[in-house]
Amino acid sequence: MLSNRTFALIPMLAVAVALASAPNSSAGGQKWYEKAVKKVEGSFSPAEAKPGQTVTFTLTVELNEGYFTYPTVQKDKMAGGLTNRFKFPDPGTVIFVGAVEDPKDPKKKADAEAGITELLYYPDKATFTRKAVVSPKAAAGATTVKLEQFRLSVCDKEKCYSPKDVPVEASLKVLDGPAVEVEKQYAEEVAKALLFCKPAPPVEYPWARGADRHVAPLTDDGPRSPRVAPVGFPSLPVTARCADLPSPRWPSSSSPPPRTRSSATPRSESRRSCPRGSPRWRT
Repeated sequence: MLSNRTFALIPMLAVAVALASAPNSSAGGQKWYEKAVKKVEGSFSPAEAKPGQTVTFTLTVELNEGYFTYPTVQKDKMAGGLTNRFKFPDPGTVIFVGAVEDPKDPKKKADAEAGITELLYYPDKATFTRKAVVSPKAAAGATTVKLEQFRLSVCDKEKCYSPKDVPVEASLKVLDGPAVEVEKQYAEEVAKALLFCKPAPPVEYPWARGADRHVAPLTDDGPRSPRVAPVGFPSLPVTARCADLPSPRWPSSSSPPPRTRSSATPRSESRRSCPRGSPRWRT
């Protein structure tokens, strides 16, 4: 006769058997990738370019026979989970512009069980592209650009596998010489990527005294840059967009803010500073 302890172990054994036979386990995930994928490779064309020049980033996925992958965007919302995902690096030596272009002429099929009327997929091979501009400020020399993420989705006729993050990088050589003019269609994107606030020395306010007479300059730390408020307004944080403030000066005029009697100043001293017959300052 089975004891209560034996009955308690049965669910645990069932879970262990299920995990061991699951195709999407970590070991199985590695096996499917090795069986399905021939190559994932990134490259720039041309491989050598001048600052300001437009290049094309290409990512090629080659699969073994019987496997297929997907675009970055599915037209049918029900197939939205069957896509490949790109995450590009922040602007640096290379500034990515535009959007990812999926391979042309995808295969199409319907999946009634999943409620999908049109599923786009690519058997054997898929080539994704995106335009990029070599930064006009890039230094000459060889560089390597790494994608922050490329999540690959692969299926076969029987099942789909857990998406896998595949490391992708591409080499580019920046040629020496003056920068060429950026193409008009990408000029605005490049200008936004290069927009920043140049470091400037602290601005001195003549009406301030001591350590508070300097105001910290704007810094390029995001869409809004913090700025220390001038003396007289210690509790008011000042923020401004880099494009809105060309220089870290008092925004309205060069005149100082209205003076008020400090709470630390004795009232008797305040009275002595006012001539007879003149209105006194009020806190």
